[in-house]
Amino acid sequence: MTPSSASFLPVLITCAGVLLTGGADPQKTTFRSSVDAVVVDVLVTDRGKPVSGLTADDFELRDEGVRQRIELSATASNVHVILALDASGSVAGDELNHLKRATRALTGALQPGDSASFVSFSRPIRLFALNATDPAVVDRALDSVEAGGRTGLLDALYASIALSAVDAPRSLLLLFSDGGENASWLAQDSVLESLKRETVVVYPIAPPRDAPSAGDRLLGQIAETSGGQLLHAGADNKLPSVFVSILNEFRARYLLTYTPTGVTSRSRWHRLTVNLKGKSGRVTARPGYFTPQNR
Repeated sequence: MTPSSASFLPVLITCAGVLLTGGADPQKTTFRSSVDAVVVDVLVTDRGKPVSGLTADDFELRDEGVRQRIELSATASNVHVILALDASGSVAGDELNHLKRATRALTGALQPGDSASFVSFSRPIRLFALNATDPAVVDRALDSVEAGGRTGLLDALYASIALSAVDAPRSLLLLFSDGGENASWLAQDSVLESLKRETVVVYPIAPPRDAPSAGDRLLGQIAETSGGQLLHAGADNKLPSVFVSILNEFRARYLLTYTPTGVTSRSRWHRLTVNLKGKSGRVTARPGYFTPQNR
């Protein structure tokens, strides 16, 4: 079973017992890249802080090894934030309350023109307040969430990928989980393949650990595939500031746009590399894209 577009979402709903509550129609999602224009969402940091004030001349972007001429937008444009929160039995009690407070802090930081979708996942997955512009809608959804059951992380990630393909120009997915996948219908490789075909940037957030785990490896793959970052939240009472700082960092990212030139293959996965020229800093971006013919 290989999900390749949002049209697969109704199958996921039937098999996994997803409950939809209000909002947008997931079947209306569309892919946003085109063969003529490729948009790459890029984060530049120095000592962990976003670097501002860069221009197109400060970047070098290569598509399949071929240097491209780029245009740059320093973006504070409207953002669609998707919150996918683990509501399995492992977060019952105070941890769920901390998650709810963090979610409310994030929705309180949204600006006019932003929107939010809220997903809670255990079994079943529940999609609430889809593409809502009023934080109060998300607040009411949070009130109904209770923790229990197993963790369907991959199914929830796929549902969130489908929700990202809306009319908002940019989508940010905050995925809170310990990575302890044990209940999904979908296979990991299939879901990661779907993530490669969308432009959503995923920031997985995991509890602190004494040692790396299999969950960390999965969450790290998700972050790398989308051009996001894996974060460990630290103390539960720090979660609100972590959620808000991710949103602020996302607003500080750059959009690099180019029309591929000199690249002969236009029907498969294209490898991307983005580097700084004459500047210091760490560049984070997705590693490639599929051409529309291969979507």
